Amino acid sequence: MDPKDLKDRELVEMLFEAGDTLPEEHAREVISRGDRMVRLLDDIVSDRYAWSEDLPAWWAVTHATYLLGAIGGRRVVFPLMRALRHADALYNDWVLDMLPSILGSLGGHAAAELEAAARDKGDLFMARTVALEGLAGWTVREPAAGSKVFPLVMSVFADASEARAVRRGAGVILIDFKRAEAKEQLQSFAREEATILEYDPAYPAAFLPEDVKGWFGTPEQDTSFYATDWMMFYKAEEIAKRQERWRREDKRRGDASPEIEVMLHGSKTVLRDSPCPCGSGKKYKNCCMGKLH
Repeated sequence: MDPKDLKDRELVEMLFEAGDTLPEEHAREVISRGDRMVRLLDDIVSDRYAWSEDLPAWWAVTHATYLLGAIGGRRVVFPLMRALRHADALYNDWVLDMLPSILGSLGGHAAAELEAAARDKGDLFMARTVALEGLAGWTVREPAAGSKVFPLVMSVFADASEARAVRRGAGVILIDFKRAEAKEQLQSFAREEATILEYDPAYPAAFLPEDVKGWFGTPEQDTSFYATDWMMFYKAEEIAKRQERWRREDKRRGDASPEIEVMLHGSKTVLRDSPCPCGSGKKYKNCCMGKLH
């Protein structure tokens, strides 16, 4: 059926039925109806149980998040902040990986909420990191915003009382954007990371001294992660790639464990700012994460 012939609620019901093969024309029809769809999509991302649905309904929260981001504007800010916290609590990496770009695309509409989330020491570390990344994404689109954003990122990174996981995330942002004012403190932090890694080989060090030196050795900023086109998810070729991925994973379930551990619904245990398990030397978010997503 042509999505243009469906009522608003019927369009939304398809998000629960189509799994990760929702056609692009269906997604575009939701977006074209604009603000009147926000409440229906908000109902999905605000429902904690929707984040734990069985397949194919499990994908509805990802669709709702992506479509809210594409609709944009002030009205989608609070639904997307709710999506951030649910995705963090239940580790939905299909949402977490794209939220920096989605939130960044909202620009000043989301700035106050993202700053509040980034400063909230009572929040989960990934939610705070994604909030900082969303602010960084804003600066890709509006460089003038950097005068507000990077002092905040620097203050979080430099605060020794902060959770180390949050400081790691802030540090990666400073490296990606080649913030020269942070280089000395980044090196100091990297040396601490190396020391911890010596005692605990399983420690997820975000970067080591040689990494900082290498990354600052090139002048180009590494900002592609912060401006990813999340709507590529609906392209026919991307849908085909995912289906092939699922077929491969189904096939190897009886074989030896894959190098990248894959959990239910395609979530991965590897942290996106950690070294990629493929051995490339790149951060996971700049390597195999992009290939899988």
